[in-house]
Order: sequence, then structure tokens, then C-alpha cells
Amino acid sequence: MAGKGQSKPRVSLCMIVKDEEENLPRCLESVKNVVDEIVIVDTGSQDRTPEIAKSYGARVFFHPWQNDFSLHRNQSISYATGDWILIMDADEELDALSARRFRKTLASIPKGIKSLRFTVVDKSRSGELRMAMKSVRMFTNDGTFHYEGFVHNQLVGDGPTADVDLTIYHYGYDLDEAGLEKKFQRTAGLLHKQLEEEPDNLFTLFNLVNIYNMCRRPAGATEYGERLIELLEKKKKFPPVYINAFYATAAAYLNIRNFKRAKEIALKALSMDPKYVDALWILTYASFMEKDFPGAIKWGERFLETLSYYNQQMRVGFKDHLLYKAYLVYSIGKQVHALLFMALAALKLGDKSRARRYFDAVVSADRSEKTYAKVMHHLVASDAEGEVDVEIIDHYVNKALKDFPQDEGFWHIKMAVEDARGNLKGVIDCLKKLAAISGKELWRAKLAEYYLAHKEPRKAIALLQELWLERKIPAYACNLGVAYHQLGDLQKAENWYREALAEDPFHEETLFNLGQMLFETGNLDEAQKMFEKLIEIEPNNEEALLFASLISAQKGNLEECLRWLDKSLEAQDFKAHVELNSLEELAAFLVGLKRNYQDQGKKGCARLALEIAREVYPDPVFIEDLIQNGRRVSVERVLNLIQRGINLGIQYQPEFLSQIETWAKNKVACGTH
Repeated sequence: MAGKGQSKPRVSLCMIVKDEEENLPRCLESVKNVVDEIVIVDTGSQDRTPEIAKSYGARVFFHPWQNDFSLHRNQSISYATGDWILIMDADEELDALSARRFRKTLASIPKGIKSLRFTVVDKSRSGELRMAMKSVRMFTNDGTFHYEGFVHNQLVGDGPTADVDLTIYHYGYDLDEAGLEKKFQRTAGLLHKQLEEEPDNLFTLFNLVNIYNMCRRPAGATEYGERLIELLEKKKKFPPVYINAFYATAAAYLNIRNFKRAKEIALKALSMDPKYVDALWILTYASFMEKDFPGAIKWGERFLETLSYYNQQMRVGFKDHLLYKAYLVYSIGKQVHALLFMALAALKLGDKSRARRYFDAVVSADRSEKTYAKVMHHLVASDAEGEVDVEIIDHYVNKALKDFPQDEGFWHIKMAVEDARGNLKGVIDCLKKLAAISGKELWRAKLAEYYLAHKEPRKAIALLQELWLERKIPAYACNLGVAYHQLGDLQKAENWYREALAEDPFHEETLFNLGQMLFETGNLDEAQKMFEKLIEIEPNNEEALLFASLISAQKGNLEECLRWLDKSLEAQDFKAHVELNSLEELAAFLVGLKRNYQDQGKKGCARLALEIAREVYPDPVFIEDLIQNGRRVSVERVLNLIQRGINLGIQYQPEFLSQIETWAKNKVACGTH
């Protein structure tokens, strides 16, 4: 603690605490070098709070909790021996810069000043500013000051007050759900008790609105807020601090998406003070959410202008706007949020140049990783809706990467930009960077997958073999199978697929890929086993069901073909009533099914539906297409199809049969039959 020089006024820090072992060290650490005495009243801690307090030289007094904050606050100041009393809670800390100039500030206070008004800023652990207010936190220890009120104790005393440029950060509402619930139950219970005694007590209603809103209970906040607003409007004149009830009530309406009522209340507050910052924030937010994009920009501009004015007034002690001294300003940290809303509104209106100005202002106001991430999130979402082009996203992701070159998320977005441009080298460079930054096998595996997607199997093999040596992951062996399949080395492809199944016999992707390759090479029985095993694992896998149907058709088992086809229709919840009186009608139905799959973007299923149609009703057009597409089709299969067609009554023209005979002879002569 600070020294006891006779010429310096002595300062006593007075606190009331209970179970604050998590918060108390931060608080006491921030003031240990500026106060001369620490007085703590403990109201029943069950943790290490008293021991922590004593480790900082505190005098600790024990008083059982009596549901009266002011009573215990007065107990704490009764033990103080300093000239000045500093009041803080365990969930607060003195700003580091304020701590350095604390003594100099105190020495400069004019004679006759009895109390000092600090700036108190509600802050999250991540550094986000949530609310600011002026609050008397120091007063002379001459017996003229005391506290009143069960819950939100109010300082009562005589003498002039001075504003000082000292800041206290408050973390009291940066709690998890359990912490918020505990705080709500403790505070709301006392307030309800007060309200029963005085139903129209403005201060009690004011505190109820705030505690319900801060603890995310909008129904209660709107109920008590409307009651309080009605009373205030009847009074017409009231202490300026109560204007904050308009904000808390409007904010609660925002939370239940009643934007109309939120705006009505905000406009009422604005009629009382046109420079009420929080009302302008409500109007900005509500306008955007109502898709009133011109309104969001209009109110946003006014909000930013007024917020700048408020901050300037705070620095000079609110000389030109005395009402601000009484306000709790909740939107002090909303500059970036407002700019984002305005940028997105401009995009919705098609004004891309204006949107860029706002986005530029966002990253100029706060070049943190979190803010860049917000910008990226909104830009990517806007791109999905066609409101922004890739070049704008690229502009800001490059800015983000300049400041945060090791951020994986930004590199991921950069990769998506390059992919959208069709820049294969750019994508690969991003994947290489991601692999280098994190060392994660995830990005090396993705790079290998990208090589496979762009038919560069040799590069994929080099990466995948390295990954396989590190860890026997079935997906790596499966992708090695894909790579060798692309190279045309079917034996090695099969070996790697079998390797993957040795590690995981139920690896779905491997079962599908191996089944498909075996089908292509004419090994129908083995292919059928793979697809049936896959269907056991994933009964609604439409492609596997269609492959099973196609294989059955090729083997001439029409009953099994239809059974698997029925299952595939069930898998896509196909409810249309279909009557098929002939195989020709079945083929026509399958062609229609192919179109349905195409509309859904299921290209593989569409191709298989058409293949089944060709098998069940092999008309000349189908057979010619089968041959001309250069598929691995055997002479035996084509001749079987023609024989099946003849059995079905299909009449093939002599010229067509002659062409098939010539084709078959050529295949046999070339040894490719």
C-alpha cells in the first residue's frame, strides 16, 4: 500500500465482499500502490476471500449478511481511518493509467470539495466496452456521508462534488449463465420486497428494469419499464438518470424483436434529450433489423456524431451538456457495431462505394482480430446473397492478413476467394500457408484433397503417403486409392482401398469408391457386396441404392433391380403414385427421375437413373450412346443388351445390327473385348 507521508491525504479503500476469491485479487492489485488502508467487510464468504484480502494487508471485519447493502457499506466506512474514502466492489478494478495519476489528481483537488466523481465503465473480459457512467466513488471521511437503500445503495451527504479524470472498470455483468442467475436472484429479490412496500417507487422500478434487462429477462424488463415510463411521463419533470429506463426498456423490446415499440420508446427519450446517445443506437439497430436501410444509415450517422460528442464531453467534464453527468451510457462501445450495420445497409441498397467507406471506418476504429473477423463474416454472408463481389472481400481479407498473418480463419477466406476466381495456384498457396502456420495435418490433408479435386494425383500421393506414415487414418488410404484410380493404376487403387477397410471395415467413402471401381471393371459381384455393406451402414444412401439397382439390372435380375430402386425412392421420400405397365414405361419414368435428380444437383444419382433406364429397356439410342461415350463396355454386355431388347420385343433395324457386328469384330481384333 501507499506510504504514510504526513503531507499527503490518506486514502482508505472500503469494500463489502462475499465469496469473491476469483475477482478480489484483480481489484486489490489495481489499487495496492495508491491507497493507504484497505477495509473489508466480509458478509459470509465460504471460499478464500478473507485470506486473499489479508495477503494485501487488508483489515477484515466479519458481519453476517442482513439483506441490506447500505447497512454493510456503512459498516465498512465506519472502520476507515483515512482522510478520503474510496468505494469499490470486488468485480471492479482501477484503470492502470488512472492508478499512475491518482495521487497527482488528488493533490490538485481544490479546497472545499467533498466528493469526487469517477468514470465507471462496464467492460467484458475480452475488452469490449458496454456502458459508461459518472459515479461518486470518493468522499471525505468527516462523518457527513452515509449510504441509504437496501439494494442499489445511494450515497447521501453534503458539499460540492468535482469530476476527476479517473476510470474504474466494472466486470459485474460479464458472467456465465449461473453467475447471472445468482446475481439476479439476489438483487431482484430485494427489489421486489421494496416494491411491495412502495409500488410506485421510481428508483426501485428503475433498478428492476435494469437488472431484468442486464440479466437477459426481457419480459420483466418491458413490464417494469412500461410501468416506470408511464409514471415518468405523468411527472414530466424527473431526475435525468431515469432517462436510462427508456433505453433499458427499448433494449428489452429489441431482444424480443418488437422493433416497432423499441423505436417508439427511443423516440420518446430523444424528444427529452436530442443528444441522448443510447436512443440513437436503438434507432440504428431497430431500423436495420426492420430492413429500413436508409433509416439505419440516417440514425447511424447521428449516433456516431453524438457518440463522438459524448466522448469529447466526458474528457472536459461535461461542461456543455450537464445532463450527461447523470446518464448511464450503454452504447459507448457500439461504434464498430453501428458502422457494420451502416455498411451492410449500404450493400443492401446497392451502394458499394459507401459500404466500403463504412467498412474502412470499422477497421480504422478497431484493428483487432475480432473486428476483422466480424467484417469477414458479414462480407462472406453478403457474398452468398450476391450483394458484394469477390474483390471487396479480397481487399479486406488482405488487410486482415497484413495485421494478422498467422490467423487461420483469414487464410481460409483468402483460399475461398482464390477458389472463386478459379486460381488453382492461389488456393494451393493458401493451403500451404495454412499447413505451415498450424502444422496441422488437417490442412495438409485438405491440400491433398484439393490436388485430387483438380486431377493432380501425383502431388496428392506425395502428401498422403507422408500423412499415412504418421497416422493410419482410413481417409488417407481411401484418398490414395482415389489418386491411383485417377492415374489408371487400378491394382494399386484397390490395394489402398483394401488398406483403408482393414483399418475401418465400415469406412463409408471407401466402400463407395471401391464399389464404384469394381463396377467399372466389371466385377459386379464384388461391387454389389460393397454397396450392400454401405447400405447396411447408411440405409438412405441414394447413390449406393441406385448402384445396387443398376448392378442387379446388368446381371439380368429385374426383380432385385426394382427392389433396390423402390428403396432409393423411399430414401428421397418419393410420394408420387406411379403405375408402370411395361419396361418401356419404367425406362421413361427413370428418365424423368434423372431430371428430378438433376434439379436437386445430384449429378451422380441422375447418371445412375439413366444407366438403369438403358439396362431395363435397351433401345438403339441408348446402346449407341453407350458405345460412343467410350466407356469400358464389353462386347458380351452389348450383345446381352441387344438380346434382352429382342426378348422385350424391341425391333432393331438391320443397319443398326450390322454396325454393332462391325464394332464387336473390331473390339475382338484389338483384344479389348
